[in-house]
Formats: sequence, C-alpha cells, structure tokens
Amino acid sequence: MKRTIACLIVVLAATAVFSQEAADEREAPDAICKALFDEYIVRARKVPGDDITAAIQLIASRGRTTGFWRIVFAELQADSDQSEVPCVRILGRMLEVDALARETIARERETGEVGQWGATVELDEEVVDVLLARADAADRFRLPHYLVALARSRDPRVTGLFHKVLQGKHEKDPTEGALFHAAVGLAEQRDPAGIEWLIAHVENNLPTVSAARPSGAASDNLSACCLAALRTLSGERKLETEIEWRAWWHDAKATYKPAAHVHYVD
Repeated sequence: MKRTIACLIVVLAATAVFSQEAADEREAPDAICKALFDEYIVRARKVPGDDITAAIQLIASRGRTTGFWRIVFAELQADSDQSEVPCVRILGRMLEVDALARETIARERETGEVGQWGATVELDEEVVDVLLARADAADRFRLPHYLVALARSRDPRVTGLFHKVLQGKHEKDPTEGALFHAAVGLAEQRDPAGIEWLIAHVENNLPTVSAARPSGAASDNLSACCLAALRTLSGERKLETEIEWRAWWHDAKATYKPAAHVHYVD
C-alpha cells in the first residue's frame, strides 16, 4: 500500500511539473517575434526601412495567433516615438486578417460550408478603440499610418473619425494622403462619401499618398492611388477619367457594395 502511494505521489509530481512547463511555454512570448521586435522595432538606433518593413510583416503574420499582438499593443501605449508607427503598422496588418476572418466565419455560418483556413479572430475589440483615440490626437505625419491601420480593420467604429478627417475637422490639418486613406476606409464601409471623394480626386496628380498605397497603383501620386482604389472597389478595370467614374457612380450608387477590398502595400 505504502509503495503504491509513493508511486502515485511520484506520478502526480511529474505531471505537475509537466503541466507547469506546458503552461509556461504557452505564456512565453513567441521567440521569433520577440527577437525581431527587439532588434527592429524597439531598439533605438538607425535601421534600414526595408528591414523594418520585413520585420513588421513577419511579426504581423506570426504574432496575431501566438498572442504576441498583446506585446505590440502594450508597446504602442508606452508612447515611444521610436516604436509608435511600426506598432501601428503591425496592428493594422493583424486587424486586416481579423477582418477577413470575420467575413469568412460569417460566410461559413450562412452556407454551412467550413473552409480549410480555420479562421479565427484574435485581437481584442479594445485595439480599434485605442487606435481611434490615438489617431484623433496624432500629428499630421503619424495620422496617415493610423488611418491605414483603421481602414484595414474594416470596423464600423472607424467611420466617425474618417468623416471627421474628410470634412476638415481633424485639428492637425490632414495631408491629402490622409484624406485618401479616410476615403478608402469609408468606401470599404459602403459609405458614399468615400467613393465620391475618390472620384473627385482621380485626376489630381500633384499630391502624394504616404504611409501605404493601394495595390495596383502605378505610383504614390494621389490620382494613381484613387484610380487603383476605385478599380478594386468597383470591379471596373477600364474606367479612367472623372467623367467616366461619375457616370458609373450615377448608376451604381443605389446598390453599391465593394466588389473587393483594397489591399495596401507598405
């Protein structure tokens, strides 16, 4: 009997150690993300922009499902001038995947067909709330990065800020590029104000778009970015001039919904 009890104690002790090690492993930050984050995002030294972008892409891809987004979110709220914009860019990319996951889950519930992806929404709703608050106070150089992240989220809560920016009510005097991102964000939400702004500026060549540009844009010029966004959102690939887009919008406005989502290239 004593021997049986002793063996049981040993087994229980071993199980407890194993369980603790497994728990510690689950709670430990993603080692690859942590190394990239420390080397390219947080460290206060000169780093080539392409290296930062590559690190952002990897952290966003891995860190969304490993929980590393919480570390990025905490760093953003630490108010570091060095890491603020990279953290916003990482969170924006993660929010974009979450947005796709929400759409996938909704479609699977509607059709009853489950895809191979195994879509999951990982970030807390608080992330968008914090980005909105910070965007409201951001200077005109940081604001475009916040607007890109929020446009990527496709979250209905962003429309108020985007209208504020487009109407010239943001106190930091937004750039034309910031106005472009706000318009894209509204167009993603089926808000006519977004499409109408893009059409009105589709021949405006001089300003440039900062922070990111839509996939397919021939350059950073505002006209090229508006044209690429309109073609994606409408599904119309041959229209070019403002007159042509206004004619399309006259017929499409009543039933408009995005034919596809605008994919940003950092």
